[in-house]
Amino acid sequence: MTALLTFALRRQISTLNSFIGNENLREAWKLFDQSPHLTNVVSWNTFIAGCFKHSHIQQAEYLFDQMPHRDVISWNTMLSR
Repeated sequence: MTALLTFALRRQISTLNSFIGNENLREAWKLFDQSPHLTNVVSWNTFIAGCFKHSHIQQAEYLFDQMPHRDVISWNTMLSR
């Protein structure tokens, strides 16, 4: 079961990253909101970094403020913008 969860999580993070990379934030938000697997810090950091990459500063700040748990990467992403 853990391997399936890990696979599903990796697949969803990859899809999230693809949406962000194509500046399709509407679909990224939809996936993020609908997926119970995307509640980990890696998913949040991926979304925040992608928002900054495409100059969506307010959305990145909003996500950071909503994060339930932050790590060093979260803070570094915010500081390096």
